[in-house]
Amino acid sequence: LQAYEALEELIGRIVSYAGLVYAGNTADPQRAKLYGDVQEKMTDASAHLLFFALELNLIDDAAIESALAADKAFGHYRPWVLDLR
Repeated sequence: LQAYEALEELIGRIVSYAGLVYAGNTADPQRAKLYGDVQEKMTDASAHLLFFALELNLIDDAAIESALAADKAFGHYRPWVLDLR
């Protein structure tokens, strides 16, 4: 989950940066292209990560609860895991 979290955070930062660059001058075609290209690439990257959430949702609720209680590192992600499910 730590690696997944880091990837999601990095994707968010990259998209935010491109959005801020574009917002600085929306009339600049180079900035618009950068923003569009970044959004496209980050959407593709996120699509490759989607399997993780889908697979996590296939795990039995009792098994998830047991793992959350037993593993402190995993338990840290309890709110995210429960929200996802």
